[in-house]
Amino acid sequence: MLTGLRKQLLFVTNNAAQSRSAYAERFARLGLDVRPEQIVPSSFAAARWLRAAAPTLTHAFVIGEEGLRDELRAVGITPLSAPATPFSHAEFRRMRVDERVGAVVVGHDTRF
Repeated sequence: MLTGLRKQLLFVTNNAAQSRSAYAERFARLGLDVRPEQIVPSSFAAARWLRAAAPTLTHAFVIGEEGLRDELRAVGITPLSAPATPFSHAEFRRMRVDERVGAVVVGHDTRF
């Protein structure tokens, strides 16, 4: 309906759990033709901002879901994270600093 009126459609969300391509797949399952370029989740915004703010950054420690890691990879940043188990204070204290980490990126994480 809106595209028939020549309106530009953008879908903006503060949910960083999914990437643009994952959201596009969800829209497709609903029968909607939405391209990834029309979707702006906070995972996309964070990855693009981090790349612009730190052009030489290669690795980031991520507390967040796969969508956030996908968007970081898309801009050439390797995501590093804790083991895929529920995160605990004891586990955090056992972790060692990875010298490659140049930033910490936090989004919603069901394990944290």
